Amino acid sequence: MDELELELADLEVSLVAVQQQYEELALELNALLNLQRRLRTYQLPNPLSLNWAAVCRARGWPLPARGGHFAVKRQDPRLHALLHLCVFESFCSLEHVTYQV
Repeated sequence: MDELELELADLEVSLVAVQQQYEELALELNALLNLQRRLRTYQLPNPLSLNWAAVCRARGWPLPARGGHFAVKRQDPRLHALLHLCVFESFCSLEHVTYQV
């Protein structure tokens, strides 16, 4: 019985850790789903084939010589951040920061 009680105690410790991990992942997933809903309001082309220039074309913004990434950041900083969080690499080469959920 003592051995079973020790085994159960070990399992309880493991369950607490798994529950915490589950909660963290569920919160992250919920945050990403909310970001994607916000991104859909912009009615952009298919995210799988999206690039910065395509975002500018979809929004009707001129494409400056500095490129589409710069134009999106200048025209709509919120969209710029959303795109880094949902579509493109999280690191922004313009700001030298990494966007995180």
